[in-house]
Amino acid sequence: MADKAAPARGEAFEQPAKPRARLFRKYAVLFAALVGGALLASGATHLWFSYQENKEALVAVQREKALATASVIEQFVKQIENQIGWTTQAAYVVRAASLDQRRLDYLRLLRQAPAITEVAYLDDAGKDLASSFDRLSMRTLF
Repeated sequence: MADKAAPARGEAFEQPAKPRARLFRKYAVLFAALVGGALLASGATHLWFSYQENKEALVAVQREKALATASVIEQFVKQIENQIGWTTQAAYVVRAASLDQRRLDYLRLLRQAPAITEVAYLDDAGKDLASSFDRLSMRTLF
């Protein structure tokens, strides 16, 4: 009993840490780690799916814009085809009169269709049958 002598006045007993307190602390830390891990996993999955949805939405918007642009380009090309169409209708007229008529048609085409900048009338061999016309300078090119 000499080992377990009473402490002197003012000294506290050194008590070993309570096993219950240590056990509670271990379970609290374990529970907090599990909940934190589950929240991190949930947040990461949500972030991944949100990223995928945004990427798909961006592709859909880009596809829609591309289709709209393609439609505008198609309308532009059809308009140019229509404007050029009336100049090629006179192909069955007598050749001498046709050449003068074509020159007038080409000048009128250049004035009425701003998208067309140059016109040339070539034969099968690629020889220029009429003078080429350039709208930008509004002069006849030889």
